[in-house]
Amino acid sequence: MAVLKSTMVHASEGDMLRLGPEHNIWRLIFVREGTALCSVGRNEFLLSEMKNILIVPPAMEASIIPRSFYQHILVECNEQFLPGQDRLYLFHDIMETASSILWLVFRQMDRKLPNYENVVASLMEALRQFLLAQADQGPNTDILDLERLLRQNAGNPAFKLEEALAQIPQTPSYTRRLFRRAYGCSPNIYLNNLRISAAKVLLMTRNLPVTEIAYQCGFNDAKYFARRFRQATGQTPSEFKRKHVITPGSTHT
Repeated sequence: MAVLKSTMVHASEGDMLRLGPEHNIWRLIFVREGTALCSVGRNEFLLSEMKNILIVPPAMEASIIPRSFYQHILVECNEQFLPGQDRLYLFHDIMETASSILWLVFRQMDRKLPNYENVVASLMEALRQFLLAQADQGPNTDILDLERLLRQNAGNPAFKLEEALAQIPQTPSYTRRLFRRAYGCSPNIYLNNLRISAAKVLLMTRNLPVTEIAYQCGFNDAKYFARRFRQATGQTPSEFKRKHVITPGSTHT
C-alpha cells in the first residue's frame, strides 16, 4: 500500500481546508483533537476527536471546516483502499487500533527512518484489513440521501419522516439501523437536533415570537417545540433567549 503523503493539519474555527479532486488518490481523514465539519459533494459529516475515519475516494472534492481549534491527520495513497471508486466510507467509534495505526503512519512519514516505506505499507495494509471487516458501517448512498433529505426539510413542518423512509429501498427498521451506525443516532433524533440547533440561532439573533420560531424550525406545535427544546437544552426557549440574545453592537460571551 503506497502512501504518497501524510500530513498533520492544525486549524482554528473559521479556517477552511479545501481538497481538490485528484485522479487515483484516496484520502483518509482522521481528527485527533476537536471537531470539524467535512463536506464531500452534497454530503456533510461531523468528525469528532478520536472517533471517526472518513475515507474519500478519487475524483471527489472535499472541504474541512473546524468547529473549534482542532488537528487532523490526512493520509493520501494511490492504490484502491476499499471497494468502490465512488463510495464514501465513514467509520464511527473506531477502536484504538485504527487511530494508533494512523498516528504511526504519520510518524513514520514525518521522520523517514530507514525502511520507513515498507513499515508504512505494512501499517496501511493492516488498517485496510481492519476497516474492511467493518465496511458495512460506512454510509451507503441511500443513507446519505436520507441524511441530506433531513437537512433540506428540517425547517418544513409538513415533512414526514415516515414518507422519507418509505422512499428507501430497504425496510424502515433496517434503514434506521444503518442510519444509527453511520451518524450515531436515529433519524428522528438527528432531525430534532437539526431543528433545535436552528431554533437556537433564531432565538439569539431574531426578535420573533416563540410560536413563529417553532414554525420556522419545523414544529407545528409551539408547546411541543418548547418541551423538546427544554429536553435538549435544560431551558425553555424564553429562558434561552434572555441568556443568549445577541443585539447589534453587543459582545456575546
